[in-house]
This record gives sequence, structure tokens and C-alpha cells, in this order.
Amino acid sequence: MAGKKKRKVPPARLRYEKNHPTVTCRVSLDIYKRIDESRKIDGKSFADIFKLGLGLAEKRDKKVEAAKKRSWEEGYDEGYDEGYRDRLAEKKNLPTNES
Repeated sequence: MAGKKKRKVPPARLRYEKNHPTVTCRVSLDIYKRIDESRKIDGKSFADIFKLGLGLAEKRDKKVEAAKKRSWEEGYDEGYDEGYRDRLAEKKNLPTNES
């Protein structure tokens, strides 16, 4: 019985696979049909559709982060101003040492 000899993978293929990892996922048949229809209409590959979705997600993430930062800064400024006003009010009500 002769055993099959394993084929050696060329170095170029190893480099390509290292720099282009495979991404797989399972989707419902409905989602698959929608993706396939979009591919046929736009002539895009699965990778192109994936990149498009990723770009939209990144854009949304940047907007969310900007909104969080803006909210934090507004809250900080509001709190600082309120604390400053409270401190000024306390100073006005404190007895002076001039008596």
C-alpha cells in the first residue's frame, strides 16, 4: 500500500496566507441570499461587502466616540462651573478676619 506524499507548500503561498487570513462565518439562508443578490447587482465580492460594512461600523464608532467625548467635556465644564459658583458663594458668606 503506497502512502500519499504531502505536497510542499511554496514559500510565496505561506507569505500570502500569513498576510491574508481567512475569515468565515455562518449566516442564515435569508442573509446569504441578500448578500448574494447584492454581489450580483454590484459585482462585488464577499470581501468587498465585508469591507463596506466594516467601514460603516468604523464611521459609526468614530461618531459615538466623538459624542461621548463631547458629552464628557460638557459635563465636566458644567460641573466645574457649578463648583466654582458654589465656592464663590461660600466665600461671600464666610466671616472676614478684618473685625
